[in-house]
Formats: sequence, C-alpha cells, structure tokens
Amino acid sequence: MQNRGSIMIEKGIIKKLQEAHKVGKEAAFIFDRISDKKEESKSLEFQNYASKLFIERSKLFIAHHFEDIEESGWSAEKRKYFIQMLNLSEKLGVKHLVFKNSDRLSRNLEDLIRIKKMYENDGYFIHLYESGQKIHAGSTYDEKFILELLILVAKRHSDKISHDIKASNKYKLEHGIAPHAPIGYKYDREKRQYYFDPATESKLRYIFDEF
Repeated sequence: MQNRGSIMIEKGIIKKLQEAHKVGKEAAFIFDRISDKKEESKSLEFQNYASKLFIERSKLFIAHHFEDIEESGWSAEKRKYFIQMLNLSEKLGVKHLVFKNSDRLSRNLEDLIRIKKMYENDGYFIHLYESGQKIHAGSTYDEKFILELLILVAKRHSDKISHDIKASNKYKLEHGIAPHAPIGYKYDREKRQYYFDPATESKLRYIFDEF
C-alpha cells in the first residue's frame, strides 16, 4: 500500500510526463546519492548541476529527481529510493535513467540483474553522465561488459568496507570497548579509554547523582 508521500510523488511525475509529451521530449529520472551527510551541501549541489546540464544537452525532460543521503548500496533491500525509482519507471514508462557513474547505479548483484533485464529486454537507456556512457539493448558487448565490470568492482569495494567494519567492531567487543562512544563521552586513542566530554560532563554527573 502506498503512503501519502509516494502518492504525491507519483502524481507529480504523471504531471511532468504530460508536460514532456507537450514539448515532444522523452522523460527521464535522475538518481543522485551521497554516503555522508557532511558531503551533502557540496556533493549533491554539484550532482544536481551536472545531471541537469546533461539532461539539457541530451534533449530529455526531467520527470523526477531522486536524491538519497546515506543509503547503503550493499543490498537491494536497503536502497528504498533507488527501488522506488525503478518501480515507478516500470509503472509509468520512464525509459531513461540518469546516474553520475556506475558507483551510483549499483553495488550489488540484485540491482545489476534487474537493470540488465531493463535495458536488454524492456527498452531502457542507462545514462552515466560523468563518463558519457549510454547503455541500451543496441550497445556493443564491450560497452555492456565494462558497465557490469565497474558495478562488480564497486561491489567488491562495498564488501571490503563492510568486512573491515565488522572486524573492527568484533575486536572492540572482544576487548571490552564500545563500538561507538556513549552519549556524553569521548574516546582517548592513546589511553584507549572513554572519558567524560567536558562540554556535557556537569549535566551527566547531575543525572548520575540524581538518578
């Protein structure tokens, strides 16, 4: 069952599709993603500019701009906005999907299999504006192979990060170290121990003394 937000997005896209039809342009979805909120202001701003510039040069029409912050690409289940985009593209017939690069496109095999079916069998066009690639059913074997290879390389990178984080947290657990500093504490790397954050110490001591 769709929530109110999803319904509003779909209605907005339908309106944009009507506008695209009036001006004789093909509709496209843009998907931008960053993995760190600290990068939001500069990275998303640049991606917005670059993707819209690409759309203008390609004579396409933006039906919707999907943005995601801190969404993991490790598994398809975690990519809520990405999956929403694919579902709406299939439902509403938006055949052009625009990404910065293959890293934004996919980091897992589930996505790769679905996207490959979309451009091989269902008439989709995958645009990577950073490299200027356009993958579709008529692309050469080498062009498709390079895209799939880049996705697999990105998957390996994500798998390695996941493995390293789990190994680090396992080590901390075995040595009695909290994986993350508790609220109100900081971590001294040299002494390898937590201490009260001076900025909140008085409040924390008050709470401990009272309760």
